This record gives sequence, structure tokens and C-alpha cells, in this order.
Amino acid sequence: MFLQGSGELPQGFASAGLAGVVINFEWERHLRVGLMALTVVITYDISNNDQRAKVAARLGRYGVRIQKSVFECGIDSEELDGLMRTVEALINVEHDVVHAFSVCRSCHGQVRHLGQAAPVLEERYWIV
Repeated sequence: MFLQGSGELPQGFASAGLAGVVINFEWERHLRVGLMALTVVITYDISNNDQRAKVAARLGRYGVRIQKSVFECGIDSEELDGLMRTVEALINVEHDVVHAFSVCRSCHGQVRHLGQAAPVLEERYWIV
């Protein structure tokens, strides 16, 4: 098995007949459940280091860090609701700020990058 990217092959891929198929790493979760992901940009300003690290780790499960406090996530609306509830429990809502911006498909295609910025959804694949 050739595996590029990080993490393990999600449960159910081999039993679903996907062994031997090239799977785009960024969207594999959505292929598994058969849902089209939204692109959501999530930003945060969290003062406590431990809370900030926990939020960053959680967001890293759903997307790619594009700046220190900004993630671009491929996520469906139900997962986004659950993620926001989880993040709310991790932060101090009296002092911290978290924003989630949905980016439509046509708008995402018009994103412009300057300087060292690069397109976020790199082509990372699993070949099983």
C-alpha cells in the first residue's frame, strides 16, 4: 500500500470496495459519507495558549492551516455545527473570538494568493 499525506485509511474504505482507488486526502471523509463538503474558512483569536492549541488541533482534523489562526476546512454543514459546538466548549466565550466563513464553489475559484501564500487544497492522495 502506498500512502501519501498523513493519517490512516479511514474505516470502511476497503470494505466499501475502495481498495486500489486513488483517494484525494483532503476530501476523503466526504467521499466516505457521500456528502459534498463546504469550504469553510475558520479564524480565531484565543488568548489562552492551552485553549488555542486545543482549538487548532481540533480544526486540524477538518482542514489545513493557512495562517497561524486561520484554517480552510472541507466540511459538511452538519459537521460544521458539531465542530462549532466543540470549539465553543473549548474557548472562553467572554474573551475569545471564532469566525466561520462559508466560501461558495465559484468564489473559492476566485481566491487570489500573494507572497508566500499557496493554494490550500494541495493534491495529496492515498493509493491503496
